Amino acid sequence: MNEKIESTLENSAVLFQKAQALYQLKKYPQANEIITKLIEHSPNDAEYYYFKSEVKREQSAYPEQLKLLMKALELRPNTSEFLVKIGYCHFTLINCSEAVCYAKLAENNVNNSAELYCMIAKLYSKLGLYAESAQVLQKAALLYKDNAKIYYHLGGSLTLCGKIESAVKAFQQSILLEPNDGLTYAGFTKTRKASLENNNIESLKKQARKERNASTGINIYHGLAKELDDLGLYEEAFNALTKGKKRLKSSCAFNPNKGAENIQDLKSLYEKYAQEIQHTHQGSNAAPIFVTGMPRTGTTVVERILTNHPEVITLGERFQLSACLRKQCHEQFSGLIDAKVLNKLWSTIDFEQLGNDYVKSVDYLSNNSHRFVDKLPLNILMAGVILRALPKAKIVCLLRNPLDTIIGNYRQILEQTSGTYAYTLDLHATASFVYEFRQLVKSLQENFPERFMVVEYESLVDAPKTLAKKMFDFCQLSWDESYLDIHKNKAPIGTASAAQVQEPIHKKSLGQSHNYMFCLEEIKKAFEEKEGLSL
Repeated sequence: MNEKIESTLENSAVLFQKAQALYQLKKYPQANEIITKLIEHSPNDAEYYYFKSEVKREQSAYPEQLKLLMKALELRPNTSEFLVKIGYCHFTLINCSEAVCYAKLAENNVNNSAELYCMIAKLYSKLGLYAESAQVLQKAALLYKDNAKIYYHLGGSLTLCGKIESAVKAFQQSILLEPNDGLTYAGFTKTRKASLENNNIESLKKQARKERNASTGINIYHGLAKELDDLGLYEEAFNALTKGKKRLKSSCAFNPNKGAENIQDLKSLYEKYAQEIQHTHQGSNAAPIFVTGMPRTGTTVVERILTNHPEVITLGERFQLSACLRKQCHEQFSGLIDAKVLNKLWSTIDFEQLGNDYVKSVDYLSNNSHRFVDKLPLNILMAGVILRALPKAKIVCLLRNPLDTIIGNYRQILEQTSGTYAYTLDLHATASFVYEFRQLVKSLQENFPERFMVVEYESLVDAPKTLAKKMFDFCQLSWDESYLDIHKNKAPIGTASAAQVQEPIHKKSLGQSHNYMFCLEEIKKAFEEKEGLSL
């Protein structure tokens, strides 16, 4: 009898190894078939349920993944790895309040590994809870003092919290522990301006030559370009950036030129349904303010001004509206929004439900306040959906010198996994994207003047009091001159502008495209001809 049991266990172990091997080969249906049989044979093995949940995650079957994880947790209560993965699953399903709860449960466990602490911190960061992310990593740093990765992630979290001096120390400690990690040097570049005496250019060049993964390497090339720019070596900076982007573009699944085409289609779509959008009155009572525009155009400055108002809360840059729309469409598409999918399904979308779902999805950040700021810049692409789904919403859109906008986007490191920012992989694709963005803004301003306001960044920094007061009137908020003190705003920042907004409003970043006119002359002429501008 014992021999029979041992034989069965041995066969199960062999089958489990086979399932794991198939999983590694991305043969998920075959792996799922084996693990299903193993669960039938051993219905109380938590590890089997957990493994099957990983298979379902790879197949994007998230409701099934969640059920399997909950069963694994039932069989092995309070297991941190299960708790964290449940949190991530809820996050994917836009159950953000539940995701926060499971992150906290996992955080409170003792004896978490360094890897688990990093996973918890990353989940908090995805949820926009940057202070919580930093606190987890600070706790982990006390337990794992020799772990360079913890200090690297801590540096990033502290930067997003605006705690720049502490971030510098964390990155320095990470470099001390692991001097050959290019990503740490790249993260460090965001915390200070390089100088002839204090820079990591040679280290970044060395890491760029070594790095074979284009998705990782792009961060190193961006860091190198930033430090070269700090030193005034603009052509060298541009060449480094272009080399990294060329490498990534060759392996990227997304076409950089598709973004501009999508904006053209969105413009036509919103014009087509302008009357319907204008006359929408039913929906959520929430009156959010969406601060939009292109990245690197001053959206963070505007957010900091607005959220100095005591009744206005910041959500940071949230993805939830796009996720809620995707859920209603029941279709996969890349990026924030797909105009062709939206056009096909517009009449089937329950916009009132969409607005309510969005408001519910951010209640863990908004504390159920009706006035909050969502500052994801490219939510400008969602403008027609926002105005249709949230009848009391206001949209503030930043407009900046197009050449500054183009080079600012090209020089900025932005995620490349969703396709949203694929346009930044090519300078001319970036220029086309910015041009079509400006056409969309003109159309929205003409069609929805009472709910869509354009703020020119150059005018804002030149006469902040005048422009800010107009913006507060537009958003139906009381005004106080102290709201201009953006450097006194204590809310987490969560963007690439974390270091810049530690200072009062200034004009230092105006005209930065002049340093890159050697690659912008052709683009400059095209904009001047198309828009009648003098740049």
